[in-house]
Amino acid sequence: MEFQQIIERITIRIKQPLPGHAAHAHLSPRSRLDTSEYLRLNPAYKSGCVTLLVYPESDITRLLLMERTESNDAHSGQISFPGGKREMDDQSLQETALRETFEEVGIDPSAIQIIGQLSDIYIPVSNYLVHPFVGFANSFPKTKLNPQEVKSILTPELDVFMLDDLPRMQFKSKVGWIEAPYYSYMDYKIWGATAMMIRELVEIIKY
Repeated sequence: MEFQQIIERITIRIKQPLPGHAAHAHLSPRSRLDTSEYLRLNPAYKSGCVTLLVYPESDITRLLLMERTESNDAHSGQISFPGGKREMDDQSLQETALRETFEEVGIDPSAIQIIGQLSDIYIPVSNYLVHPFVGFANSFPKTKLNPQEVKSILTPELDVFMLDDLPRMQFKSKVGWIEAPYYSYMDYKIWGATAMMIRELVEIIKY
């Protein structure tokens, strides 16, 4: 599928009812609850935002991800989207997503055109409700990594995530071992909330 066609599909379908939990469930641990149930049980959650950025390279559409540095953070060393905590000065959730993307990987907000927002997703291990924003750039944007937070950038083809039958394995987290499906890219395993958000993006493009 050509890049422009992908953008057109996202633009139309992101405004319609989203698959939400039904999409997330394909990449979630079997014990995972619906986000609405987590919020009922954990009303004092924190808010964070991420940016799912796609861009063209010749006839290929790529998705920008990042590898987090090793730290004491709950998501240390994992593959994620650029993003982070909403601050008091942020005027909107979208502003949070773009600000955090700039702070982590150095992409100027003016280089990203936001299309819309996917379903919110709760992350139990860090007590965050994450608001995912989908945007695009017309080419690979200029980046400057924050070495305290980001080890490297990954730019897989979107086609990597179009498979329906995925492997499962045990992943070590701050709350113990979690069995979950994952996407495989090079030597990386993409799982958890990042994989669930990718799945929803893929569903609104494919179906």
